[in-house]
Amino acid sequence: EYRSRSLPGDVEVARSLYKAWLLELLEKDDVAFKQPLVSAGTISPPGRVYRRISLSVSGRGTLPQFTQLLVEFYRVDLVHQVRSLRIKPIEDSRLLDVTLGVDALVIDGAPRADKLTLRPRDVGAGPTAEECAAAILARNLFAPANRPPQFDAVATQRVETDKTLTLPLTAKDEDPLDTVAFRLGEDAPAGASVSAKGELRFKTETPGEYRIPVVAFDDGLPSAIARRVVVVNVVKPPPRVVVKPESSAPPPAPKPHFEDGEFAFVSAVTEVNGRRQLWLDLRTAGKTLKLFEGDSFEVERLSGTIHRIHFDSIEVTAAGERRRFSLGENLSQGRPLAPLAESEGL
Repeated sequence: EYRSRSLPGDVEVARSLYKAWLLELLEKDDVAFKQPLVSAGTISPPGRVYRRISLSVSGRGTLPQFTQLLVEFYRVDLVHQVRSLRIKPIEDSRLLDVTLGVDALVIDGAPRADKLTLRPRDVGAGPTAEECAAAILARNLFAPANRPPQFDAVATQRVETDKTLTLPLTAKDEDPLDTVAFRLGEDAPAGASVSAKGELRFKTETPGEYRIPVVAFDDGLPSAIARRVVVVNVVKPPPRVVVKPESSAPPPAPKPHFEDGEFAFVSAVTEVNGRRQLWLDLRTAGKTLKLFEGDSFEVERLSGTIHRIHFDSIEVTAAGERRRFSLGENLSQGRPLAPLAESEGL
């Protein structure tokens, strides 16, 4: 039986193969020690029914990583054991500085081989490797007792049936190395979800009061949790009032007015071929209109007609009324005159 569990019969080959296997354990994804190292080791002298190969294994890993290393080590049915163990916690870190002394046997008469025979160990009625690991991780001997997170206060929430409630959950952890994550508690209502970062989302079409259980948990050993219930009142949205505009037609354009002639000035009255002529100076355009009686003109939005030209004033009909302007005035000034029909004979 021992020969079937022995390392290969050539002790040098056995040492090389066993050393490589130990290093492979340290580098597995679920172990992944930092700074992994396996020493060359020593071989006991001949003379007994076995030769002992002693190696030193070292590296840095967390307690779960170290526990997984032991699981992998004792999972295989070889004649080997951990002879010594030194564990030193690294300050301000979850890493442990681990050194193991390991012995493995080459039994006399064991067949020579170029690879290890790695059969699973039969533990019989004893605890499995996983059960042993769970017992180790249930209490971290290398750190103070893990303290649970503490939820920050959450007020009662209110949301309408046609909207989604989005609420960031926050929690503090007094253990500086711990990271807090979130999940839904048991019996959460349909439509509720919580991301690992703590974003609570909830939507339902049914009004009422809902109680959403949420859990904050850390990654300490063992993990500690805190529970909280978020109360949400779901209500129907208020009726929507649609105000129709009285008319979709665009507003009427403003009527022209004499004020639009603010920059048109009565600058001079001359006589051409026996007819009086008005000079209307357009200051903004930089030009002068020369107009006789009866001529029409347009200034900005103001359109009008020269009704009378006197030597010292003019009469203009525009914007539905008649006004008199003296020399030097602009078309926003002047004096209103009686309507044309009443003053025609004057």
